[in-house]
Amino acid sequence: MNSELSLAYLGCYTSSIIDVIWQTSNLTVQRCDQFCQYKNYPYVGTQTPYCYCGKTLVGKKMSEANCLYVCGDNEKNCGGEWTISLYKIMINTTTSTNTNSPTLIPASLPPKEGNFL
Repeated sequence: MNSELSLAYLGCYTSSIIDVIWQTSNLTVQRCDQFCQYKNYPYVGTQTPYCYCGKTLVGKKMSEANCLYVCGDNEKNCGGEWTISLYKIMINTTTSTNTNSPTLIPASLPPKEGNFL
């Protein structure tokens, strides 16, 4: 079985996951994802200039119109006023007998070494 991590977009939510907060002047979804993986958190939330990581999801799903802050790379939205763009780190697995159908399962991430900045 092969596996790799991916990020599943859950939508725009009220600011609700605040186990860990990181502030950066050049926030991107990728940088926030790396930071949360490094800290071993499965939920990733962005709200320019803040990166949120959490173990549980508590919050209300909002309209995408509430998450229009632009990330530092100008590629994705990074939340809005009192809202976050929320993602969940997933593990994509494939088996040698059926490589065309990956299975997404919530990630339980081991601690990582490295530079997430």
